[in-house]
Amino acid sequence: MISEDGTISVPDIPDGVDIPGGVEIPDEVAVAVAGGGGGASGTTITEVVAAGGSISAALTSAQAKVGSSADKIVISLSSGRYSENVTLDADALGVASVTIAGANVGKSLAVNISGDILSGLDTAAATVQTLYDTDNVARGVPGGALETWIDGKITVASDNVVLDGLRLHSYNGGLDFSGSDIDNFTLQNSYVTGFS
Repeated sequence: MISEDGTISVPDIPDGVDIPGGVEIPDEVAVAVAGGGGGASGTTITEVVAAGGSISAALTSAQAKVGSSADKIVISLSSGRYSENVTLDADALGVASVTIAGANVGKSLAVNISGDILSGLDTAAATVQTLYDTDNVARGVPGGALETWIDGKITVASDNVVLDGLRLHSYNGGLDFSGSDIDNFTLQNSYVTGFS
């Protein structure tokens, strides 16, 4: 078992196992852990925000709890509307990654098209969900929740940012990138509408 400080507990040697003379088996072995403080994988700091709350305030609150650059911040948003512009910068927050998770995490908007592509597209067109400019419509998939609508611009300013289960909409464009060479950005189970 590896503890958070990187110490490995060595299991007991079963009876009947011969240990060669001069070999000592320690009870614990300390292993240096990159990033220190939060263990090899860091701590996940989660802040839950109710509809109409502030994503920026939740990020600030989470940042105050960071103990290691290996930590991860997850902002969990309830269904509803969030009217603000937010910049997501894991480096500035001093963490390994930042995730904004809406009420529809894991609930895809994709339509499965199989068989002949033309009839598949006709089927998809007939069954695809209409995307409304509102926050009080449930996502049309099994278990779909009311949408989590960020009515503002999300600016991704670092590597390792995840947006999942969201609706991003703003008349100024719902998603933007700051800087260059941003890696490990994930947009899943979400949709972006609006103009830039």
